[in-house]
Amino acid sequence: MKKIFVTLLILVFSTAVLALENLNFKGGYISDNANIITRNDYSAIESIIRELKSETTAEIAVVTVNSLQGQNIEDVAVQIGRTYKVGAKNINNGIVLLVAPNERTARIEVGMGLENTITNNKADNIMNDDMIPYFAQNEYSKGIYRGVASLADIIANSYNKTLTYTSNAPEKKTYKNNRAPWWVYPLAFFAIIFGGRRRRRGAFGGGGGFSGGHGSTGRW
Repeated sequence: MKKIFVTLLILVFSTAVLALENLNFKGGYISDNANIITRNDYSAIESIIRELKSETTAEIAVVTVNSLQGQNIEDVAVQIGRTYKVGAKNINNGIVLLVAPNERTARIEVGMGLENTITNNKADNIMNDDMIPYFAQNEYSKGIYRGVASLADIIANSYNKTLTYTSNAPEKKTYKNNRAPWWVYPLAFFAIIFGGRRRRRGAFGGGGGFSGGHGSTGRW
């Protein structure tokens, strides 16, 4: 019985990973499996990411999914970064922006090469102030557009570059309930301390893109 259970567990995990390996980026940087990004925003977001890549070598992969298939969103974002080698080889300057609208959660996963540029605090601010106010009103396309533009501008500034395609991004939107209750922050602090080492060892394994990192998870 124990062997059967273990076998089933392996099959379930393998199926979930396989689904991630079949993401279709259509030759670009966006894989909109949840179909929540409008055509115009899709084009604008692609333009921002391509300009960022051209100016800095940094990359942002935008992925939306209908379901996380029972997996932790941080682990899924890491797996995407590793599978698709987001970021320049040996620099690890990539970001995975993952949105799961049906589970009302999103993740900004930052490669180690950008950890001093997109700090945890900056990632939290972008998640909570730029994206979630839109997500909470089911305006996912605008929230993703706004988040990508904010991330790209910060990265470009760190390279002393100015991007042109971020200027048309949606403005910030006020949302009163986008902050977690006060008691969440002490728990998050201890989670970072006791969980950070395990995450860094397992994240974005070698060869050409992501290799470690941190980021921000948001819920609405």
